[in-house]
Amino acid sequence: MTRVRVTKAYTDWAERFDTITTQERPTTRDYARALHNDPDDEMDRLAHDYQWWIQQCDTLKQAESDLIREYVASMEYTPTFSYLMVIEDGNDPRQLRRSIGTVLTQLYPHWQLVMIDNHVSDPDLRRTLDDYQTRDPRITQLTLDRHHVYSDALNSAMDTVTGDYLATLRPGDLLRPHTLAWFGAEVAAHRDTAIIYSDHDSIDDQECRHNHNFKPDWNPDLALAQNYIGPAIAFRTTLVQEANGFAPHLALYPTWELLLRLTEDHEPARIRHCPTILYHQRDPNTGPTAHASDQHRQEAYEIVHGVLERRGELHTLDWAPNQRDLIPRYTVHGNPKISIIIPTHNGLADLKACIESLSTSTYPNYEVIVVNNRSDDPATLSYLNQIAQLPGHQVIDYPYAFNYSDLHNTVVKQLSTDYLCLLNNDTEVQRPDWLEVMLGYAQRPGIGAVGAKLLYPDGTVQHAGVITGLRGLAGHAFRYLREDQDGYQGRANVPYELSVVTAACLMISAQLWREMNGMAEELPIAFNDVDLCLRLRKKGYRNIYQPHAQLIHHESKSRGKDIKLSQQHRAIREHGYMQWRWSPQLSSDPMYNPNLTLDSEDFVLAIPRIQRPWARGIQWVDIPDGQNLDHSHRIPLHTNQTITATCLIPATLSGTIEALQIYIGDSVGELDGELTVSGRHNGHTFTVTESLKGHRREFPFTFHLGDQAFEAPSGQPLELGITPHRSQWPVHLLAFQTVTPWAHHIHGLPTLALKITVGYHN
Repeated sequence: MTRVRVTKAYTDWAERFDTITTQERPTTRDYARALHNDPDDEMDRLAHDYQWWIQQCDTLKQAESDLIREYVASMEYTPTFSYLMVIEDGNDPRQLRRSIGTVLTQLYPHWQLVMIDNHVSDPDLRRTLDDYQTRDPRITQLTLDRHHVYSDALNSAMDTVTGDYLATLRPGDLLRPHTLAWFGAEVAAHRDTAIIYSDHDSIDDQECRHNHNFKPDWNPDLALAQNYIGPAIAFRTTLVQEANGFAPHLALYPTWELLLRLTEDHEPARIRHCPTILYHQRDPNTGPTAHASDQHRQEAYEIVHGVLERRGELHTLDWAPNQRDLIPRYTVHGNPKISIIIPTHNGLADLKACIESLSTSTYPNYEVIVVNNRSDDPATLSYLNQIAQLPGHQVIDYPYAFNYSDLHNTVVKQLSTDYLCLLNNDTEVQRPDWLEVMLGYAQRPGIGAVGAKLLYPDGTVQHAGVITGLRGLAGHAFRYLREDQDGYQGRANVPYELSVVTAACLMISAQLWREMNGMAEELPIAFNDVDLCLRLRKKGYRNIYQPHAQLIHHESKSRGKDIKLSQQHRAIREHGYMQWRWSPQLSSDPMYNPNLTLDSEDFVLAIPRIQRPWARGIQWVDIPDGQNLDHSHRIPLHTNQTITATCLIPATLSGTIEALQIYIGDSVGELDGELTVSGRHNGHTFTVTESLKGHRREFPFTFHLGDQAFEAPSGQPLELGITPHRSQWPVHLLAFQTVTPWAHHIHGLPTLALKITVGYHN
């Protein structure tokens, strides 16, 4: 009985919130309340119990299957997908039938299956092949007169391919019923798609799913470190043919090699990612596809080395600690000068340890710039005088109130250098070759900022890249992971692209710094590195996390915590600026995955924040408010009483605003009557009234604008008026204390901002 009650509660919850797709989607905690369970217990179960997550979040129900069929039937463009399946002695006939069955049961009918008989002699396999050859006209069989290596067998079938896109399916692997519907819809929406891939997991002999691999959007540097996309991929057929098919004589990873080869000539926008599990890979540790680690290592090494050789990138390849993934190291060109900029305010012990650790660096052409920000400790001042006498060391005074952005902008203007390395004074270098490792990446075309791996003194991770949207605006990936642990899918120990890296240790070319006009001085303490990296991404540059550059970080020791009122006000202003400047980007990090949590740094599961092609919903984004969660207020609003506010639409929001959410606090009694919101934006006016009946607890109250929806010129003000009618109890509006010019303000209450989100379609 409990299971039935839970399932129905979840269904009711899902139907209510199904169209909410970004960080304002109800959290796992909301979901737990819908089930009448303890939120912390439910969050923990969803995060760590993959079978439970599958049951609650990734089970295709009949109603959705029917919706998919209707959607597919209405599609104007329906590309055909051809799957190549190589069958050979040693394959399990039962698993083979399961694999073929998942093609036959696709909700999308436009497919071709080419079964390649790789000189099969097993009678059970032969009967299976003969049976399916006549079962469906979309199935083609090709018989080879001798056994071929896997990639050669695939190439032998290229002339039989009739589809617009080509993919592979190994016997034992399974497609989801909606795999091709999702692929087809994505291609139909982006007709120039060259490559399309999805997330995948593994499946064992008991058909139990495990080892989920929720992937970032196209990440070329991660693809050089590991075969992160795996088997869940399809290529435009004409591109494969023009490339002369798969590389010869590859037994394990022909699609990986083809991916690396094809992506050399195509823009990232032509590589589409479906962020959902659409492929189940037979557990590679069992069955006939199992392979020895030395075979994997040899083929992986040859593939990546060959790609980099062909691209003309001088490199060496190291193995990651797991001995499975690769770490490319790029040879430094020439002898460019690096200026290491270290701000300090007193903090003698930290600064001394930092400077002494730099002396172990093996790169020859660097200088150390210590920026003295109002130090008044005699011992520190004496040490700064000593530093100034050392070759390759300078001390520059910055005699103003601490502003991290302005400090660096001011100092860089005084330097003649090729590369900048921003470095906190509370760091200690752990690897002597850290500068060469970072510079090798920073010199590559298209690279923006390069970040390091930072550890706490106890050896756990403090920083292994930054995820936007994590714990609000941004958070450190893999925080508290042990140094020797791989992290989610091995990513803590390989170099790859991330949206943001921390400025506690960040390298960037001086020319690119000037091109970006340095750091935003509106962000004196926090998020200036986030803003810089997001601006670099917007310009088309890639930001790289490089774990071989490893340092100890004593995190913010010299600056301390924000405890003074003025510091809290500054933090609110910085939050407000980031919400205004980047809110849509902060809610959806393309280098993360919408199936993973935004509540912690450990890459555990969460309620999916995805858009399904056949049920696209509204995307939600915060109106800037400063996110001062520690100082929230409830503003009582009695019937026929109106409160007005001026809001700012986020600067990078582009689309049609179709809904508003206003957050309501707990009520004394059950609410009744209606709530009206009226607004004016750039000459457009609207008025919407919704019923309050039945509400009592804190909740986001949604207004759908319908035919009053409007295009939102980004960064422009939105005037709102909110009025309850015929309500017995006061309506308590949730508000935050704010001081930021980027947040909106309530007329008559200038230090408060309402909690409001807008729902939009691109």
